[in-house]
Amino acid sequence: MARVNKHFWVLRPSSAIVVNGTEVGNAAVLPDSWESVLLTFSLKVSQTLHAGATADVYVRYSPDQGTTWDDLVHFAQVGNAAYTAQVVSMLLGSSIGVSRSVRDKTLPAGSVALDVSWCDYLRVEVVTANLNGTTDTVTVEVDVYAQ
Repeated sequence: MARVNKHFWVLRPSSAIVVNGTEVGNAAVLPDSWESVLLTFSLKVSQTLHAGATADVYVRYSPDQGTTWDDLVHFAQVGNAAYTAQVVSMLLGSSIGVSRSVRDKTLPAGSVALDVSWCDYLRVEVVTANLNGTTDTVTVEVDVYAQ
């Protein structure tokens, strides 16, 4: 049986968000020794939100070691359900990158950037809107598995 090298990172540890705006996480640096890699992003959200309150969770990458950040994954928007779990997988190293403008949280909800050939700097950004500031809470965790 072949040995599969798997790696795991917590890109955003589970913690609550109670205010509107954008929360920018710390950068995680993945090894750059792979010729190609299958990345699987896992989103776990528990929330207490009134109707109309939302959270958008992005995984963003940097092609220049943290100076510029571009959208890689935009999970489906989170609303007022009690719990949400989403998984996205993508293969990097098998496509040819294209010249285009940087996406700054403009990738459509529920989608993946298919024009990215490689990335090793990742971070999570969470954008919340219409939280009432007293009872609305969103707890977000994002993990990445690489093999």
